[in-house]
Amino acid sequence: MEQKIREASTVTDLEYDKATEAIYEQKGKEYEIEKSYFDRFASILSKKQLIELKGAERKFPRNPMKQHRHMTAKNPTGSHARSR
Repeated sequence: MEQKIREASTVTDLEYDKATEAIYEQKGKEYEIEKSYFDRFASILSKKQLIELKGAERKFPRNPMKQHRHMTAKNPTGSHARSR
């Protein structure tokens, strides 16, 4: 929905309202899923482990992006093929 709004040349207030509502509904669903997993993990992990897990979840998406930037900096042509 956000992408449609960004790509549209004209957007009505109603479309902005619907997009905003959809964004927050999705966030709410994500929260509910995350909370259910937290409750399950809390029964088998220590409080410290729960905090470490959350930190690892935040770091994880950054690592592939960092590796990609590192690879493209080494090889500006965009080819990632390794020579053998």
